[in-house]
Amino acid sequence: MNAIRREWRALACAMQFLTRIPLSTRTLFDNKDYANSLAWYPVIGLILGGLVWLSGVALTELSSTSLAAALVLAVWVLLTGALHLDGVADCADAWVGGFGDREKTFQILKDPRSGPIAVVVLLLVLFVKWAALEVLLGSDHWSIIGLIPLLARGAMPYIFGASTMPVPAVWARLWWRSFHASAY
Repeated sequence: MNAIRREWRALACAMQFLTRIPLSTRTLFDNKDYANSLAWYPVIGLILGGLVWLSGVALTELSSTSLAAALVLAVWVLLTGALHLDGVADCADAWVGGFGDREKTFQILKDPRSGPIAVVVLLLVLFVKWAALEVLLGSDHWSIIGLIPLLARGAMPYIFGASTMPVPAVWARLWWRSFHASAY
């Protein structure tokens, strides 16, 4: 596979994994594509940041700051498919429900249902994001909103690479391959 095609597949893989922006790709991605996609996460963050920023520009002109903040948050959640929010909910349930029992914690993490703690934590996270967006949209520095997705996705490859905490084996393999992609 030539380098341009490999990079295009990696970019498409990153876009499909981190967003709900539809792409017309007919191929299934393999572990090499997922590994190579890590390098494209900052680009996806830049795209998301630009779309969130543009929605902020348009919505602050058309509505109040409070309503604009709520709608920008909705756009942000829709663009990402609430991927990060699902993870927060799962972790909250497992942390509180596991009571320090490792097996019970993993059992809760595998359960697709959300408990009351997950719902409460999710609401709190969304309220804090809404309040932060309202403050930023009402200030002179609200263009920083576009940097938030860029910084978050840009940090992910480094977190995978520099983490001292155990990383699931599949992510460890993906990280390793992304930095040694020349072998493919």
